[in-house]
Amino acid sequence: VRRRAAAGRRRGRERHRPALAALIAALALSALAGCRTAPPAPPTALSEYLPPEAAAYVYLDVGRAQEPARHILSAAGIEGRNARRILERTARVAVALGEPGAGEGAFLLAASGRLPGFLIEAQLEDEEEWNRRTVSGVGRRYGVWRREADGVELAFPEPRLAVVGTAGVEAALQRQPGGSAAAAVAGQGTPAAGAAARGAAAAERHTAVLFLPRTVMAAPLGRGGIELADVELLADPDSAGDAARDWRIRGRLSLADEGTARAVTALIRLLAISMIAQTGADPGEVAEELSVERDGTTVGFDGIILAERYVLDALDEFLLGRYGERP
Repeated sequence: VRRRAAAGRRRGRERHRPALAALIAALALSALAGCRTAPPAPPTALSEYLPPEAAAYVYLDVGRAQEPARHILSAAGIEGRNARRILERTARVAVALGEPGAGEGAFLLAASGRLPGFLIEAQLEDEEEWNRRTVSGVGRRYGVWRREADGVELAFPEPRLAVVGTAGVEAALQRQPGGSAAAAVAGQGTPAAGAAARGAAAAERHTAVLFLPRTVMAAPLGRGGIELADVELLADPDSAGDAARDWRIRGRLSLADEGTARAVTALIRLLAISMIAQTGADPGEVAEELSVERDGTTVGFDGIILAERYVLDALDEFLLGRYGERP
């Protein structure tokens, strides 16, 4: 009797397998359909995953900055088919470079878009180089995937959102209140703290943002360096030119006192022209629209128009200094 009952249960499971497979497939398709229509998390929501005091932050609207996004992925060791898939499905990216205590070249990236995390995780189950561990966040538990060859880690803390980096993924999940990125899409997000939030605020209005909380500018005649704070570079496709090739760059920076700010205001035009010349662009043409103004200890500039290839060269040089090899 027990054998007949067990056989009956097995036959029942066999009958239900096709229905179960169809149900799982329907759920997967409906989830992907939702990913196509739901809005991506805004930069301010992504910034909540980033460390509050990294050395630098980069924010990109990937749809309008495909090539810069590809160069950043390449610097992070993501190439070929994987890079193409990410670019196709990603709407926005926020990156922290040089997280304190994480070692040279460390990065943490938060991305939002049509990212089917549950499918990617299912694929990683079959990849021998990836291992999964469970970590505790704020009010919930997360799966973190690690590639042992290079230490890259990956997690999907929210629908349509991924966090990847060489360090700090677990800390990002513990720092992030559960569900806040999804709430931010609906206008209910909590404000992020630190330098990451200041860069993210500008990214709400601009295609690409580079934010440096602190850096040093070389002083003239080799007299040491000038400390700069809250350096913000903003870049957008130039509406007056070819949006696929020409970018308009503007920015601002802060100095310790007005005397230093006045000196930098006088120098910054020459420094900007010198840096433009290093990219290979014609500094004379670029300088025609360049304007520099000072407001107290803050110096702002605008009117730099560069072809995209020069923007990419400058980005490569920036990444080269952090990752040790050109993308």
